[in-house]
Amino acid sequence: FYRVVQTTNAYPFPMAYIEGGDARLGQDGFADTGFTNYISPFWIDRTEVSIELWQDVYQWATNNGYHFDNPGSGKTNNHPVYNVNWYDAVKWCNARSEKEGLDVVYLAGLFTYRSNQVSNVNLLHERNGYRLPTESEWEKAARGGRIGHRFPWASQEISHSNANYLGSDVLAYDIASNNVYHPLGNDGIFPYTLPVGSLPPNAFGVHDMAGNVEEWIWDRADTRPTNYLVNYTGSTDTSVVIRVIRGGSWRYQANYLRNSDRYQGIPTNNFVSEATLGFRTVRSAW
Repeated sequence: FYRVVQTTNAYPFPMAYIEGGDARLGQDGFADTGFTNYISPFWIDRTEVSIELWQDVYQWATNNGYHFDNPGSGKTNNHPVYNVNWYDAVKWCNARSEKEGLDVVYLAGLFTYRSNQVSNVNLLHERNGYRLPTESEWEKAARGGRIGHRFPWASQEISHSNANYLGSDVLAYDIASNNVYHPLGNDGIFPYTLPVGSLPPNAFGVHDMAGNVEEWIWDRADTRPTNYLVNYTGSTDTSVVIRVIRGGSWRYQANYLRNSDRYQGIPTNNFVSEATLGFRTVRSAW
């Protein structure tokens, strides 16, 4: 099988193209009806941002007027970056856009967001630069074009063959050993991350949408509406400070890795002691 698509911008290797259209979200298995949103086409990083990519953009950014709260950390080589808060991730997206000659997506007032912790960052969703995925975009990419499945590889079960996480025999859908970290990650050196893209991708060609490191999302962690919406970018209630986190991590059990599972974090928190929180970026393709 193959698919032909038409896009309006040059293909941004190594991102995956996610076709626009209705997406069934919020499902946890076939019995859960979920809800539907329309999501315009976008590109998404095939892997989580690696420490190598982070450092490349970070060095350019700090030489060009950007200021971050955290320098970012990574186990080694091509492992995912962690030790970044939400503000760091958003500013890094702008820096990556500027470095590559794209339009910046995030503004602080009328200006490119480059420094400080700005509580009400303005999102210009239609621009072509890098940004954090919306919650709906992230979940659509995670599901790989499939409906009714619990995990990104179109399955109701999970094991260490397809995700980096902590096994548990309490969950019927987890077929890994109890209280065992991924055997390739558990090398005695903290944290037990794997190099990005180590495990098989889903049907969209996107890796680690479950496990390895959890990922910052653009949306505020408000109640998620379940009515039909078009390109929903999250709550606009500025009193809601906390942001959504998705995907689970190497030290979490399988219930945190489900496509439908959502949790949250204070945007100033980098979770450095847990070494579990990173991100990936998207670009609008419309």
